[in-house]
Amino acid sequence: MEKKRQTARIFNDASIGFFLLSSLVVPLLPAADTEKHPALAIFAGGLFWIGLLWGCFLYYLSYRKVKKTRSYQNLAATGRIGALSFGSTREGLIADIVFIPGILLSILGTFFMVLPSAVMLIAMWVTIVSFYGHFVFNGRTYKCIHKRKVKRYRAKEKKQTADTEEQLEEGV
Repeated sequence: MEKKRQTARIFNDASIGFFLLSSLVVPLLPAADTEKHPALAIFAGGLFWIGLLWGCFLYYLSYRKVKKTRSYQNLAATGRIGALSFGSTREGLIADIVFIPGILLSILGTFFMVLPSAVMLIAMWVTIVSFYGHFVFNGRTYKCIHKRKVKRYRAKEKKQTADTEEQLEEGV
């Protein structure tokens, strides 16, 4: 079982690396003009899609390695899916908090005020990285692989609490 977790961790870490590779297309945007530099535009598009698709594929492989483990089953029974679990891990909370100013700067710079292009590129890069980070770091797979302690089933916890209350009432 530990070997499955190790393999899943390698896949998960590699998927994070490919998602970061996909986000590196943002600094290439000003130079990736199809009329002036068509090769760079094709390279930037390929870099984005290769990073995104390989990141998703490797994340899926890491999920497949841990989905039948007891710790993942416990998480699946007690936790929400990663897309709805805002700030469920320390890393996920950081990604969620960083996403807010990044998206706000991107929206403000696009529609309401003129911001320097360097600020816009940084805001877009931060937004993309934190968006990827939200889904990876708040997901059950990441929690199962990178966290040591996993909560037990809620039903078991409720049953144990009920047993304890009955024992207290009986004076045991």
